[in-house]
Amino acid sequence: MAQEQGLRASVRDLFDVLIDAARLLGRHWPVLLSIALLGVAARGAAHWGAVTASDHVGWLGLLLLTLVPLGYLLPVIAMLHLCGRDLPALSAMRERHPEDATSGRD
Repeated sequence: MAQEQGLRASVRDLFDVLIDAARLLGRHWPVLLSIALLGVAARGAAHWGAVTASDHVGWLGLLLLTLVPLGYLLPVIAMLHLCGRDLPALSAMRERHPEDATSGRD
C-alpha cells in the first residue's frame, strides 16, 4: 500500500514538472528561442574561428576550440536564470535564505 502511494506521488510529481515546463515555455518562448539561437551562432563563430586560425597558428586554433562548448553552456545558464524567477520553489527558497550582510551571498 505504501509503495503504491509512493508510485502515485512520483507520477504526480512528474506531471507537475511537465506542466511547469510547459507553462514556462509558453510564457518565455520568444526570449528562450532568441537565447538559444544566439548560443548556436556563438558556437558556430567560435568553431569557424578555430578552424580558420588553425590554418595559420595551430595552437591558437586549439585555444579557440576550447570556447566552442561555451556556446551551449552560457545560453543554458541564461535560460535557467530567466526561468528561475517564475519557479515557486526557487522563490520560496530565496525568501528563506536571505542575503548575508557580511559576504553579500545567499
